[in-house]
Amino acid sequence: MTKLSSAEYEFIELLKNISYDTLFKLGNNSGEKSYQLLLEENIRIHNYKVMKEDVFQAQYTDIQGNPVRLGHNTSFRTDLEIPSLKLLLELKQSSSGNTKEIHMTQLYNYMVHRCDIDIGAVVNFISKDKEHNNPFVEITVVKKTGETRQYGTQIYPHLYKFKTFQTEEIPPLSCLLYTSDAADE
Repeated sequence: MTKLSSAEYEFIELLKNISYDTLFKLGNNSGEKSYQLLLEENIRIHNYKVMKEDVFQAQYTDIQGNPVRLGHNTSFRTDLEIPSLKLLLELKQSSSGNTKEIHMTQLYNYMVHRCDIDIGAVVNFISKDKEHNNPFVEITVVKKTGETRQYGTQIYPHLYKFKTFQTEEIPPLSCLLYTSDAADE
């Protein structure tokens, strides 16, 4: 069974606090780029080396397993990476609702094409929760299991299996506030 290392777990716990603080400082609807820049700075403050917007070529093979370079600008760009943890962060900003499957698929695609990345997270800064109409952060963490996928008799060494460790919604700001009615109780 795949587990998070203590260093990975420690960083994810830190990421929760940093992400929430980033949302709190910037407010809702600040845009993905603003969240990325402040999150990057806040991670650096905790002595992690951060790479941003790393562009890399996708690694494909033909039906015989030979490497193929597609060209025509078929590259990917990650938002943030923590090389010491082999971790990448894909940031999203959405107006409402939870992280979409297309966002998770983007993370999986990046991880499949990067043998130097073992763990990834989608950090979604969401403008409104359904109940209180306030912003919150959702973080979904996945890790490669070390196993690859097989379809029929064909083994695909670059199609990793993933384990989702947590999908956590960091509470909306309304959870920290109280009304005068609540103070009277």
